Amino acid sequence: MGAEFVGKMEDVLDLYEQAYEPSIPQICFDERPCQLIGENRIPYPAEPGQLQRYDYEYIL
Repeated sequence: MGAEFVGKMEDVLDLYEQAYEPSIPQICFDERPCQLIGENRIPYPAEPGQLQRYDYEYIL
């Protein structure tokens, strides 16, 4: 690993350490070369004051 790679890696890791800020969108990308088709589990229903939650597993 070169110095440039390590520097960029540290920039990404610094982002993970930041506290959640609702006014700043967070976008995540999965680099897997497959198409996610369906959900493995039914999403958790929303509770008062919270958003609906989804599981991280999908049916391929």
